[in-house]
Amino acid sequence: MQVQVKLGEPLWRAIGRRRVTLTWPDGAEVTVVDVLARLAAEDPAFEAAYSGESLSSPAPYRLFVDSIPVETACLPPGPVLVDGQTLFILLPAIGG
Repeated sequence: MQVQVKLGEPLWRAIGRRRVTLTWPDGAEVTVVDVLARLAAEDPAFEAAYSGESLSSPAPYRLFVDSIPVETACLPPGPVLVDGQTLFILLPAIGG
């Protein structure tokens, strides 16, 4: 099973990649929280950046599975992902 992760500014700069492909054994039940934990385990810079350590607000990122928003109130565990889905981790844009 593969899940794609696409990272927005400034998170991708912290880990040096815009896209990450994560693989689990076939049949694994993978949630959004599992993906976040795996990213943190594989790259220590991810956790600090995701928590908003260098920004003015804690945990400022918005999550989307494909084009569907994931409410942070649903975490953990978050929705169960299926093979081929993409988790987007984006900083909301402000202004106009």
